[in-house]
Amino acid sequence: MNKSVNLPKNIFFIGIGGIHMSAIAKMLVQRGHKIMGTDTSQSKIIEHLKSIGITVHSKHEEKNIADAELVVFSSAIDKNNPEIIFAQKNDIPRMSRAQILNTLCHEKDIVAISGSHGKTTISALLAFILLTAEYEPLVMTGGLSGDIGKVINAKRSMAVYRDEENMYDGSGKFAIIEADEYKEAFLSYSPMYILINNIDVDHLDYFGSKNAIVNSFNDFANSLDKSGTLFINKDSNEANAIGTKMNEKNIEYYSIEKRADWQAKKITGNKKDDTTSFEIYWKGSKLGIIETNLVGRHNITNITGCIAVAMKLGVGFQQIQSAIKQFVGIDRRFSIYKHPNNIVVIDDYAHHPTEIKATIAATKTKFPGYKIITCFQPHTYSRTQYLLEEFKYSFEYVDQLIIAPTFAARETEEQGMSSDKLHAAMSINNCILAPSMEYATKKLTENITSNSVILVLGAGDIAKLIPKINKILSEKK
Repeated sequence: MNKSVNLPKNIFFIGIGGIHMSAIAKMLVQRGHKIMGTDTSQSKIIEHLKSIGITVHSKHEEKNIADAELVVFSSAIDKNNPEIIFAQKNDIPRMSRAQILNTLCHEKDIVAISGSHGKTTISALLAFILLTAEYEPLVMTGGLSGDIGKVINAKRSMAVYRDEENMYDGSGKFAIIEADEYKEAFLSYSPMYILINNIDVDHLDYFGSKNAIVNSFNDFANSLDKSGTLFINKDSNEANAIGTKMNEKNIEYYSIEKRADWQAKKITGNKKDDTTSFEIYWKGSKLGIIETNLVGRHNITNITGCIAVAMKLGVGFQQIQSAIKQFVGIDRRFSIYKHPNNIVVIDDYAHHPTEIKATIAATKTKFPGYKIITCFQPHTYSRTQYLLEEFKYSFEYVDQLIIAPTFAARETEEQGMSSDKLHAAMSINNCILAPSMEYATKKLTENITSNSVILVLGAGDIAKLIPKINKILSEKK
């Protein structure tokens, strides 16, 4: 078992139900700490935390943290949170989510996977490759993976692990970390390896401008250890520009469009088994053919970057081939549910215009000729407002769009644009505003015909529609 460095026994988590926060809490339980926390939401994650002995309060109150020796907070926690204020007044030590994770990675070589899009898939696939190769990495990703859960539970049965997992407290040399740029959390890490998959306009509620985002990624790249390696997607102009300014660093480029150190070529879909294959090249020399279950050109980019890092870490090519072929994907990353009469439901996390376009393109490629009915839940009022012009034209290739109520997260409506205003601004003609999730479910399923895809998009609570939609469709047999 790994040991925590300079961390007290009793640790309190504000916002413990988050995908990263819950994983860190579980890791600390496994290391022998007493963990408590607060989260106002109810979820399967909260239920699991309670099942392994973690006390979870449903209301933020001062009394909750009376026994805490350390308080951990997520980036979503408001500065006026009563628990944060109490900790400050009483000089209880505080750490951000990224800071405590960096501490947990003490004496490991951190592999930090970053980018505006794709970092969850890359970090999970890389973790799976290293786990199957018996590297025993520490793992922390932003999405649940049945593949990771399967390989962990095949090794050992431990109460903290689930069938689908996003963390593993491995004893090996490497730590695979999904490095989030929001509020510059990734600057808290001390990485030996950094991958920058792309840089896009997002989180303007914090950054304010694209230049600030690029500068933050530039600072992140410069945080790399002097003996480390930087991996850059050459197809991202902004990421590539960072590389050109860092001649003293060891940099490896990957691409599916341009000449690079690592290149994917001859991308081919196989309709017999719904897989995609491509050739992978290193410095112009063909290494072999990669087969994958993942859908879309953006995932070929993700895989190519992953291969580059895995081989740098010493994993053999044949091991990498085998792991990629086995890897099914991440929960809510193009999760497919098939029904009779060629009716398909796809659940996807996409909530940024770039991600939405990529997911729609992947849908059209995988299900050519199908009618595409899309339900989109905007994520935060500020993102909707800042990216309005991009959102307006993101859904041009769907047959019908239903806009669900905004997932507010940490915001109020005064901080940006609501769903009804987004609906009014959309360029697509067949666009419906859903006043509730119940109404959205009804519109998605009431006139469904054969050869149709129901595409559900968003990073909020829209995933709750999936079991309801599947139930309705199964009853229509």
